[in-house]
Amino acid sequence: MTTEPEDAAQLADDELLNTVPPPRRRARRRVSVSSPSMTLGMFSLTMAWFTPWVAPLGVVAVVLALVALLRRQSDRPLAWWGLGFGLVALAFCAIWAIWILDQLGEVPAIELPVP
Repeated sequence: MTTEPEDAAQLADDELLNTVPPPRRRARRRVSVSSPSMTLGMFSLTMAWFTPWVAPLGVVAVVLALVALLRRQSDRPLAWWGLGFGLVALAFCAIWAIWILDQLGEVPAIELPVP
């Protein structure tokens, strides 16, 4: 006749290991890059009015927006806004760079036809 152990101290090591349930695996939550894309795009667009040196931030905003648009589980409207802000910021930075280089005399001025 076998008796049941009253507490865990009386269990054998193998029995104790088998009574502990395995830890549950939590599903990994994907981090969205839509919000950082829009934030960087807005910041780079704001700063592009004053200096062309924020062009790298605009490039990062565009890349993050493209990554967010390629993912299925992302906030797509924020990614589109981030892409737009980043591209406009890059356009302003290019205008600034052309103007600065024109002032230095290294690039001919872009002349638009006057009606």
